[in-house]
Amino acid sequence: THAIGDRGNRETLDVYAKALGADAMGDHRWRIEHAQVLAPQDLPRLAAMHVIASMQPTHATSDMPWAQDRVGPERIVGAYAWRQLRDSGARLALGSDFPVERVDPRLGLASAVTRADADGLPAGGWYPNEKLTAYEALRGFTLDAAYAGFAEAEVGSLQAGKRADFVVLGEDPLAVPGEALRALTVLAPYVDGQPQYDATGEPSAATDRRHRDRAGQPQHGVGCVHGPAVAPDLHPPAQEAQRGDAQEPQAQGVACQPRALLHGVMRAISLPRPSPPGRAGSCSAPR
Repeated sequence: THAIGDRGNRETLDVYAKALGADAMGDHRWRIEHAQVLAPQDLPRLAAMHVIASMQPTHATSDMPWAQDRVGPERIVGAYAWRQLRDSGARLALGSDFPVERVDPRLGLASAVTRADADGLPAGGWYPNEKLTAYEALRGFTLDAAYAGFAEAEVGSLQAGKRADFVVLGEDPLAVPGEALRALTVLAPYVDGQPQYDATGEPSAATDRRHRDRAGQPQHGVGCVHGPAVAPDLHPPAQEAQRGDAQEPQAQGVACQPRALLHGVMRAISLPRPSPPGRAGSCSAPR
């Protein structure tokens, strides 16, 4: 359900509560798309009902020049409340809302971590207490986005048995300054373990062959890699399954987006792709 505005979000949560009843604590994975402008008393209800907040970090940095003037100083504190929601126990599934925003996940990562525009303004970030860490942002764009579509066993991290869709980047997004995330160097995207382009931007032989073999078939998502050649265990312990990992593991990376770019050399993932007919997909992943 798409909801922006305190009344819209409250009515959505009220309907969810009525419809789910005792099943609210089950594995339903219902979500609110955008989940912007939440009233303070409604914000903790998402975690309490296991409702996923499907949010778009670039909305905050696109809207910040005028948002407070439109909704006022009281409502704005619940408008792009990533930190409040995550700390309350809610799971964040992050995306771009393409074509409303640009699909480039690097922009979403930078917005989530800095809450500033491409010029670094405002200094220190807009409502900086709502920033996410790089790890939290990466997880939101990958494994938690996959989880929102019941696809975490297939995509969202690079593990044995999952799809080998990923992007090789020149830098580690967990090590660079937040403002550098929007300029991560894309070296090569891979789909099903096959390189699609090299650093010069030329299509590979595998790309040409796949385009011939897959004419008319849906395109797949792309992940990213960098760092140690060991896929991190991104699955949270049972007691933290609602929100995801509470702590940030050292030297671990996760990232993925449809045909977009993330991180570079052997640190892992993959991402929700369009689902086959008859299976629900995840609109929380960037389209």
